[in-house]
Amino acid sequence: MNGKRAIALLAAVMLVGCSACGSGGDGGSPDGSDINPPAERPPVAAYDYEGVPTAAPYTVCHVGGAAAETFESMFAAIRYAGENASSSDPMPVKDANGLEIFRRQGTSKCWCYDGTNFVGTMEQKAALAWAEKHARSYVYNGKGTGFLYVGTTYPTEGRPLSYEQGSSGYSYLRTPAGKMSSNNTWQEYGYAYASGTVRLSEAVYRDADGSQWNAYVFFNIGTVTENCDLGIGLFGTAVGDPRYEGMEGQWKVIHNCTHASHKNGEDEHGSFHIWQEQTVTTMKKDPGTGVYGGADDLFIEAIGGRDTWTLRITNLATGEKFGYTHSHEGVNAGKEGYYRINAVVTMIAAMGNPWDARCGGFLKNVVWEDLKVARYRADETYPDAAKEEFYPGLPTLDYGYTQGADCAHLTVGVHAEDGVYKSGAAYLKGSKYLAFSSYYDGTHIED
Repeated sequence: MNGKRAIALLAAVMLVGCSACGSGGDGGSPDGSDINPPAERPPVAAYDYEGVPTAAPYTVCHVGGAAAETFESMFAAIRYAGENASSSDPMPVKDANGLEIFRRQGTSKCWCYDGTNFVGTMEQKAALAWAEKHARSYVYNGKGTGFLYVGTTYPTEGRPLSYEQGSSGYSYLRTPAGKMSSNNTWQEYGYAYASGTVRLSEAVYRDADGSQWNAYVFFNIGTVTENCDLGIGLFGTAVGDPRYEGMEGQWKVIHNCTHASHKNGEDEHGSFHIWQEQTVTTMKKDPGTGVYGGADDLFIEAIGGRDTWTLRITNLATGEKFGYTHSHEGVNAGKEGYYRINAVVTMIAAMGNPWDARCGGFLKNVVWEDLKVARYRADETYPDAAKEEFYPGLPTLDYGYTQGADCAHLTVGVHAEDGVYKSGAAYLKGSKYLAFSSYYDGTHIED
């Protein structure tokens, strides 16, 4: 995880249906849930796909023409070919119409796709330049063993970023770091506190098909040398992984800390740790659709200190408290001014690079309200007067992006009318929210 992933939605999102199987793969909402409360957003033009539409199933062939495996997902077929092909048997992949869309080749050229449309091969420089202009693009290396780039959208002006190509589709919002004066003192401290209300009652998820997946809602707090994810995680059970047995639909407290003590055994917890005894809320499965929902709303606070990382969670339905403070002496001492915060939510639908962008799972409509951040304070207390709104268009947001925009979306919304969430909590006309989704079922959210 380490500070890059995604979030989800609440108001007036529209699942736009394009043609099935190939012209980018859009379809209607498969769960039938109401994910369209009213909001005000400018209209967005329909996405214009480049290339030739492909059609399932996709067959991986041996060089002599014999079929090796058949897949409903184009991405699964390419991954299989990439893992098993050789220079003597490049294992071409063909769609249902006989269109060859991949075969193992050298590293000088890349394979390019726009959604599930086949674009062709390009030299790497040209491929990356093309992909930067196509939000739903995928660029594989010539051997099909990894993504070199996946399409990205930006809610801010942004700047060049270092992407995690293996992290699936996610959205990411980041505060500025602190500012150093010319005499090596801190002119302005960075942000060490974050909080927000997560309307998890609005969210729905579905298991990915035949692959392990994880989903997260968290703040990442970092300095120059260390950072920690502080939040909650949901762990897929579709493949029967014994680590997650009995955790179906359960949102657990998690951390992911870079400090060396987690790696060398000095700390009893690993770098990534699930607090099994802390289930903050549970989603229930609809047996007819396979879709989970019905979680409670949460209030989450995350704090970075000189020696500590602190997470506090309140279940707003039950009043129960969760979280932790874990300590590493001097972990951030002398670096307090650099603090910066990322707000993230994602569903990592299939581990590794390349991942399967049509594995069928999704996490949609995790709504953030009243997001606040505060600059580091020496007494490490954060009264309301110190907190600032964290939202696109404000100076608290340095930059943000949605990576893998074929499989993820960030809605920046304003409620058009007064209303009530599924939890019964009210929202007011004119109030802001952020809504992030990750989805691998061929649907797309359009504002």
